[in-house]
Amino acid sequence: MKHHKVWIQRSATPEDAPIPSTWAYRRKLGANNQVIEYKARIVSPGGQGHSATASWIRHPGKYGPRAEESHLRAAPGPKRLVPKREDTFLFVHVDDLVIISQKPEIFKTEMELKFSIKYMGKAVFLLGMNIERTHDALLINQTQYIKRKLAEYDLDTLHPATCPLAPGQYLKKATQTEIEELRKLGHNYCALVGLLNYLSVLTPPNIAYAVSSLSQYLEALGINHYYSAVQVFRYLSGTRHLGLTFKKENAGGVKAFVEADWDNCPDTCRSVTGFAVLSGQHLIAWKSTKQPTVSLSTAEAEYKAMSDVGQELAWLDNLITAIEINAMPQAFQLLVNIQGAIDLAKSETSQNSFRTKHMSLRLHFIRELLVANLIELKHVKSSNNAADILTKPCGRSSINRSLAQLNPLTGSKPALPLSPRSTAGCWNETQTPNPKRLKGLDPCPRHQLEKDPVQSTRDDKNKQLLETPRENEESLLNRTTNQLNNRETSSEVPLLARISEQTKQT
Repeated sequence: MKHHKVWIQRSATPEDAPIPSTWAYRRKLGANNQVIEYKARIVSPGGQGHSATASWIRHPGKYGPRAEESHLRAAPGPKRLVPKREDTFLFVHVDDLVIISQKPEIFKTEMELKFSIKYMGKAVFLLGMNIERTHDALLINQTQYIKRKLAEYDLDTLHPATCPLAPGQYLKKATQTEIEELRKLGHNYCALVGLLNYLSVLTPPNIAYAVSSLSQYLEALGINHYYSAVQVFRYLSGTRHLGLTFKKENAGGVKAFVEADWDNCPDTCRSVTGFAVLSGQHLIAWKSTKQPTVSLSTAEAEYKAMSDVGQELAWLDNLITAIEINAMPQAFQLLVNIQGAIDLAKSETSQNSFRTKHMSLRLHFIRELLVANLIELKHVKSSNNAADILTKPCGRSSINRSLAQLNPLTGSKPALPLSPRSTAGCWNETQTPNPKRLKGLDPCPRHQLEKDPVQSTRDDKNKQLLETPRENEESLLNRTTNQLNNRETSSEVPLLARISEQTKQT
């Protein structure tokens, strides 16, 4: 507009009657839904008593002069900072500030001119998170926070567990007897769950389902719920060195794993939604929550989960556009393991069918994302779905497999000791529970965990072999020969005799 000399800037006079103006912004999108151009226009709002037409065609020709002058009040300037790729980002939590910038000294100098701040240097420990830096990566974990909370609740001497909840252990409402048992002990169950919830939303996604399940029983809680919360802390005791890893890489695509466990809740028969979102190789979002309504099929439960993760991806697309990071022209990949849910999302004729007409209209939000080319649905095997640990209690092998797919968790120390102990009901394929451990736990489980450790079936077999006396080779040979000679078939005798003779020679 300056190049074409659209207006002449001057000071207003009392005789002027300027027309108010404002800014109108627009993004021009390309074929793949990527932003190819930003447009800013100065417009006048309607209802001002003027009629005018305008053309935005860039025409090089001359225009005839207007018969009268029109005065336009200058549009207001920006009322908020618009971040750019090279600008400084500021994270604020109460009185803690984190500066993210290539030149933080400039921002620090400007802030000290108006505010009294205490500069702590590079961020090392923030809100319970340890921040470690290497030559090519940034590691975030909560080792010190977990260690401090274990000592605070006197849980630091318990043996680490191999999984947050025992495989197949679905929590349910406590009976009156269980409620009374917990009330006699006087443990603060809500405080434990609150700590676990804070941990689950920051770094360890592998406890998200356990925390979500424990949070559903803050009112009808019993002694079994308390023991389950203690087991999650035991699991964190062995995995406290794990954390999120972020490395500098080229712009990678965004993909999301989504899973739904149908009929998960024993009390309400509702399903559980779980999803994990990755940008390149970095885990940036995850969630585990119970669905608000009952699903009549696995496809319906999966379709609801797809709608939830679709909302997360739509917000993520807006965030990427707002902070102007590297553009991602490709559609976000949504990995689903139920083919029926994929067919339901892509079909436009089945929305009024007998099986789907009862669904809420909000579930069809996923179809709008497909039409807008924001997401792309792909089928993945259930064994390769990393969101599996966010929907059900899984064993150690399943947890490790999912974490290997998510690829966010690394640590400077081993995650688990070489020989971790497990609670009753939480073991892998090579371990079986000691029958003595299957009885109910005492109010204080520490002494129970110190005795009668879980034994391995492989150890029992080795012990049996060591205790079996070795027979004399000659007696073993004679016994074998007698068994062979006692056969009823006479035609086998010469053959058996030769075998016996060859055995003696050997």
